Amino acid sequence: KKLGFTDNALFVFEDGANGGKVRIPFAQIGRKCEIVCESGLQTVPLLKPILALTAQAKGFVSVHASAFVHNGVGVLMAGWTESGKTTALLGFAARGAELIGEDWVLVTGDGKKMCGLPTMIELSSSHLESLPHVRRTIKRSRLLKLAALHKFHGVQDAVLGRKGNRTSLGRLLGRIVTALEQRAYPTVSPQAIFGNHVGSMVGSPDKVFLLVSHDDPWVEVKPTP
Repeated sequence: KKLGFTDNALFVFEDGANGGKVRIPFAQIGRKCEIVCESGLQTVPLLKPILALTAQAKGFVSVHASAFVHNGVGVLMAGWTESGKTTALLGFAARGAELIGEDWVLVTGDGKKMCGLPTMIELSSSHLESLPHVRRTIKRSRLLKLAALHKFHGVQDAVLGRKGNRTSLGRLLGRIVTALEQRAYPTVSPQAIFGNHVGSMVGSPDKVFLLVSHDDPWVEVKPTP
């Protein structure tokens, strides 16, 4: 992206053949805000941060999390990228949970209400293995690309080993492969996973978890302040 600005606006110039200009009136964010996009633009840049700031002005906090309701209990699972939020969400979806939000959830300042947005859900190759009915709907070319990247990741681990992945070169290669994998991840609608268990996408966070991933095969749950 390329940026430009005037006294009262920021302009974002998208790269590529389908790129276009976008005018964002930052002084109006949090109130009625009109974003002007040139025709042909496929996405609105900075839309999530703009929505987060607008929600904050209305008393909501944006949380990087997944959320659902299971057996009448609202669950909010926060965590960093690759911490297992989506994997846990898919596990509860298979057990009849109702979706609140994926990857991005708005929580009221008093912590009594959480809201999700009807966004597409991004799935990795390991997620698709547990969702064969969804996997069958993904284009073969996308699956082949994912498989190739996943295989390359395996070769990288075999050549460098665990200690090699801690070196500067190993960490760099890992970040590159992970970034390429994430760009190849397919996205599906919430209905493809939750079926008719996608309701108002509003609930209360009765239980809150902070998910952390690690190399140990054990799963540990413990209270944290």
